Amino acid sequence: MNRTLFLTRILALLLVVALIAHWGLVPWFLGDPVSVGGFAFLTYLALSVASCVGLLRGRQWGFYSLYACVLFATIMLSVSFIPIPLGFLPLREHWIGVAVLNAVVLIAGAFAQHWSRVDTAALPHSAA
Repeated sequence: MNRTLFLTRILALLLVVALIAHWGLVPWFLGDPVSVGGFAFLTYLALSVASCVGLLRGRQWGFYSLYACVLFATIMLSVSFIPIPLGFLPLREHWIGVAVLNAVVLIAGAFAQHWSRVDTAALPHSAA
């Protein structure tokens, strides 16, 4: 298994773990789906599913939806994609921990996208 495939599967697993860990947002959505909170959760869910599918299929749009999902979830929902409890941080600095952990996911996604392009360019092209 090459580095791109390994890292994209890890990123997809992190997305699924974040969806499971933050499944408590579902009653928020079901309570009032046409509210701003319902729209935010629906957008987060759609971006997560799209990025998981794109990453597992090895498509470039999977990386783009991953970037959008991480940024959106960080800003709108304060969702951490790396399952590390941040209880040791004071409540005022909790957002800094979430932002740092999600920045690690963004950097890993950028490396995976770069490696996927490098690995694809290195493949021998067959002439028809």
